[in-house]
Amino acid sequence: MTHWKRLAAVAAVLGIACAQHVHAHEIKVMLDRLHVKKGEKDAVFLSWGHLLPTEGPIRGEDVEGYQLLTPSGSVQILATDKESDQRNVVHLEETGLYTAAAIRKPSVLTVFTLGDQHVHFLGPKTEVREGSNVEDSFRSFQFAKALVTAGDASDSETPKPIGHTLEIVPATPPAQWTVGQDIPLRVLFEGKPIFGKLFQAKPLDFKPDDVWTWTRPTDQAGQAILRPDRAGTWLLKASFDRPAAPEDQKRYDKDHWTATLILEVREKK
Repeated sequence: MTHWKRLAAVAAVLGIACAQHVHAHEIKVMLDRLHVKKGEKDAVFLSWGHLLPTEGPIRGEDVEGYQLLTPSGSVQILATDKESDQRNVVHLEETGLYTAAAIRKPSVLTVFTLGDQHVHFLGPKTEVREGSNVEDSFRSFQFAKALVTAGDASDSETPKPIGHTLEIVPATPPAQWTVGQDIPLRVLFEGKPIFGKLFQAKPLDFKPDDVWTWTRPTDQAGQAILRPDRAGTWLLKASFDRPAAPEDQKRYDKDHWTATLILEVREKK
């Protein structure tokens, strides 16, 4: 693919960048249902874009670590194909909490203006056209999880970290994720809590799709609190930036991580 074909394709499809400049596209793991009876089947798929639950396809070659972790600790590798929502039907045979997970492979993106054009370019700032005004250039890392319970939610344990570089981990079990009750969450980077980083949340059906209803920084213990005001599926997101390594700063300015989490909030009994 030529330089300008690549630029045009990215401008039309991706629109990825940090929140300061544009609304981000980040990978999300979804399921048809987040609570099923033991032994039932469910479908896991990937969401990409602003519109929820899904806007457009994602290429299988851009995805890694696509898997389902069972309550007993076994791992089911999920299949990918050329370009789709990467849907897999799974059989939830155990009682307890399952985690569906995916990672989008790292990519370098540059946001720039050239005349009256505002472009999102899949590549480093060293490859943009001379005379362009670079607004942002970064290496993007994206991690996604969804939590689904099989059987009685009271039988599900508090979720544990799964080893993503950046991840959101609820500090209470699913039975306590209810309307009006605080849900404490840990935001971990490389397995350690991070302070003062942006945490956002919203009901999945909230409109417009690119607006968050809950925004808080993490505290000194790397914890954020969500107090959901309605039942249903919720999308949670955390982000973290760090300056690029000195040897990479000619190509891009920083490393940018995002983590998303999908979970279900129930009505309080």
